[in-house]
Amino acid sequence: MRTHIAVALFILSLGIAGLTAGDVPISRYIAHHHQPYLDHFFAWVTHLGEAPAMISVALCILAVHRRLLVGYTLHLIITWAVSQSMKALVARPRPRLVFDQLQQLEHLQTVGGLTILRGINSFPSGHTITAFALAAFLSQWTAHRPILIIIWLILAGSVGLSRIYLLNHFATDVAAGACIGWLIGLLGYKFAELQSNWSR
Repeated sequence: MRTHIAVALFILSLGIAGLTAGDVPISRYIAHHHQPYLDHFFAWVTHLGEAPAMISVALCILAVHRRLLVGYTLHLIITWAVSQSMKALVARPRPRLVFDQLQQLEHLQTVGGLTILRGINSFPSGHTITAFALAAFLSQWTAHRPILIIIWLILAGSVGLSRIYLLNHFATDVAAGACIGWLIGLLGYKFAELQSNWSR
């Protein structure tokens, strides 16, 4: 229950901030307050929302509890499908396009060596969906180890924040991604459990 509350607070805080203060002002403020240690951290942690992280978890499941692998794989497919379909449906411009139109991009701090994505596929944040789907799945799998649950949540939250920090998404993109990903992860684990029981 505490895990769900923590995730809800993360989602609500970002969502309310984005809706009240405004996504653009929040992104602008963060871009004006970059720090070298945060540049390095967020440049690294953002990759946890990508394919190598998902494959690493799959290998761990295969080694430890292979009966969950089918359910885990299905939950990844659903995660990708929901993310891509919503991006195409909403077609929200990414921060780079918005700041380009405002002629402010050159005044913002960026992280060297990383590409700022452009396009009209900002909502929701795919990296955040993936990170929170993984966190939800792993939190159910390791429910007997509270310290691991805390680690999954911190990493997922960091991935979400990295997308704002790196100017690839707005706060509301990340809030929506966290909500969607968490729900998919919970449902995915329940299905994985059922499938595991059926195959015995």
